[in-house]
Amino acid sequence: MHSRTRFIFFLLSLAALSLYAGIGATVHMLNGDALPCEIQTEYFSVVNNLGEMFLPADLLAEIRFPEAFTVTAKQSLTEIRTVYGEVFRGFVTNESITLLFYGGNMDIRRGKISKILFQNAPVAPKEYQATVTLRNGDMFYGNLMENGTKIQTSYGIVELPFKNMKRITFEGSGNVLSKLEMIEGGTLQGVIKSDYLSFSLLTGIEISVVPDLILNIVFAR
Repeated sequence: MHSRTRFIFFLLSLAALSLYAGIGATVHMLNGDALPCEIQTEYFSVVNNLGEMFLPADLLAEIRFPEAFTVTAKQSLTEIRTVYGEVFRGFVTNESITLLFYGGNMDIRRGKISKILFQNAPVAPKEYQATVTLRNGDMFYGNLMENGTKIQTSYGIVELPFKNMKRITFEGSGNVLSKLEMIEGGTLQGVIKSDYLSFSLLTGIEISVVPDLILNIVFAR
């Protein structure tokens, strides 16, 4: 009995070790080389206005490093696209990327890479509450972690549930003017009282975003 138990435990251990077997990809180098490989780096750390995000490699479609652009002030950040079609920009903090290339492991420094094209299949986003577009062009799907928010209008403070909203548009900076469109046809303008809005993303990440970074929030119906 004990021998059978040990054997089952051994099989389970092997299964656990094989859960992350690498992600098929092509790594394009700055010198023009293209390396078909398996990415062994499990997470990519991205720092941007939203904080530090750890994006799993099995949910990524493409990473384009700044050297892949005609660099301008706007295009000096790394661009990351997920399998859901989301876009994030920021600084990848992984100093090197580990890949399996023709049977051997290689560690390639981030600064030598132009882009990484992952072989992960596109995934249609579902079970999300809203599409959020930021002013810098970033876009993601997610669920708001609060049930509603308060808005300061010219005639008083109104508390509104997100489930009744159709769209929120943000304008200005500081005390950002927000326009809320309700599914019943109502429209309100004012300042959202929350210092930030918190979202749970399809990638499993939780983030908090200050209103003056947001262009609009469109609620799914």
